[in-house]
Amino acid sequence: MLPVFAALALMPRPQDEVELVRKFTTGQTLNYEFKTHLEDEAKAAGWAFFMPSEQDVNYGFTMKVEDARKDGFAVILYERPVMTFIDGETADHPPRTKVEKVGLKVRLTLSPINEITDAKDLSPKKPGDSGGGLYSFSAPSAVAQTDIVTKMVSELNALAMFIGNLDSALDFSPKLPLDDVKPGATWQKTVGYQPRDIKGTDKQAVQRLDYTYTFDGLVDSDGKKVYQVTAALDLDTDASKFLNQVMGMTSDESGLKELKLQLKTKIVYLLDQVTKNTLKATAESKGGFSITTTDDPDTPAFQQRMTGRSTLVLKSIS
Repeated sequence: MLPVFAALALMPRPQDEVELVRKFTTGQTLNYEFKTHLEDEAKAAGWAFFMPSEQDVNYGFTMKVEDARKDGFAVILYERPVMTFIDGETADHPPRTKVEKVGLKVRLTLSPINEITDAKDLSPKKPGDSGGGLYSFSAPSAVAQTDIVTKMVSELNALAMFIGNLDSALDFSPKLPLDDVKPGATWQKTVGYQPRDIKGTDKQAVQRLDYTYTFDGLVDSDGKKVYQVTAALDLDTDASKFLNQVMGMTSDESGLKELKLQLKTKIVYLLDQVTKNTLKATAESKGGFSITTTDDPDTPAFQQRMTGRSTLVLKSIS
């Protein structure tokens, strides 16, 4: 029997439940670097081929813990001084780089599960800046058709590049679970809204768009044991029903037959075992959209395909 017990002792044991909550330290500043790259192909009806383009968005940001409270929450000063935008080379122009001084500065309250519970925008106001879009999201309202389409496509592009407001960007992620978890456990977090089919009907409504997170347990990263969390999102919908509902028209009356929106993303997060700070995140996305009218129901009037790759890296802690 001894060899059997010896073999059992050597077998890997299942990991115990883990409390995935962040531990903040007053006065500590985390310095991050974010980079994203999007490859895009667009084609209008009558074009012989897809026109490619590329775009990069890079920025650094800091999170200074001004007050690590006893209840686990923390008052954070978030600063993003500049953003660099790079338009890739095309037939019309060489690569173009623009450095924009955004001066983003937000004092916020961050929960131990990476939820922003309060925020005050301290950024210098610019002419025409209504504010409020840096750390919140909302469902599209019933406005003009072109406005809604623009909003849907803009959100799709932002999700593909993992940028946008602070709720859906990588800066304050992953969103962590409320309960202790074992490897294989899953939970969800809403990152946006898009029209989806209502089950059992021929109608659509604006519904939650969720990331599904999975706790993968301990993994090796550069010789160090860290926790890994994987996030996935899968959107595949035809939003034309929703737009026609908003306008009170049939597809024949509006001329809109299909507005297909597709996006699949995967994000892999590496977290420090003790503090649960995000050490690194690598993200990939693939999707696009197409618009088809009743004038030519067999050929999209316009279509776009895109592939995104992004990284978030904790560069230093001071």
